[in-house]
Amino acid sequence: MIIHRVVLLLDFWGYSSPGFILVTFTLFTSHLHNRAGTLRWAVERTNSWNNRFKAILIRWERKSENYLASFYLASSIITFNSKF
Repeated sequence: MIIHRVVLLLDFWGYSSPGFILVTFTLFTSHLHNRAGTLRWAVERTNSWNNRFKAILIRWERKSENYLASFYLASSIITFNSKF
């Protein structure tokens, strides 16, 4: 189990004058090694699905806006096919 202690200094503007508040909280993380493998599999799977589209794999578009549009189109096609 990994424990992280986080201390934040937050500033706020109250009704009368500005002020500061100190917030401390603790995060507990367990089984981190199992989650990393699952995340890697999901990323590799998504990249594999995107590489099926030749326009994304080769990147023929010169403008980044056009490449991003073709990436969004491919992602929407993948999502549509996985739902139906």
